[in-house]
Amino acid sequence: MLNDPAAIAPTLTRERMVADAEEMANWARRTGPTSSGLAASLSSSALNTFFNDSDRPRRAGPHPTDAEVRAAYDHMVGYCARYQVEDTRRVIVFHIDVAQSANGGGTTRERRFELRGDELTLYPTPTPSGVTEWSIHARRVKP
Repeated sequence: MLNDPAAIAPTLTRERMVADAEEMANWARRTGPTSSGLAASLSSSALNTFFNDSDRPRRAGPHPTDAEVRAAYDHMVGYCARYQVEDTRRVIVFHIDVAQSANGGGTTRERRFELRGDELTLYPTPTPSGVTEWSIHARRVKP
């Protein structure tokens, strides 16, 4: 484990999601910039993250239907977490404090990662049903 989380903090300070890719169990591949979002570090070991499906339809009226509320929830990831980088295993460990679901708070998620310059790729596990491989691609936001 890195003794100094600040070693990766400049990369995680502000990152914008640029694409994601899913390899499906039926060998189909879903890729594209269909998600957008931002992760912002609050310190060298804490961040908040929000990603959503930018292709989802906008709601029809000023008050969402039950189906529109469900679609918004199903196509969003949001959480505040403390994190640590375990460089020897090439994983970032997120200790989730607050999430969009009450079940997410108090959990831990590990994400294998690759870091190349300003590009960060995360490999979430477990994958959703029917997805055999998933990657999230983010790019550091320049000031």
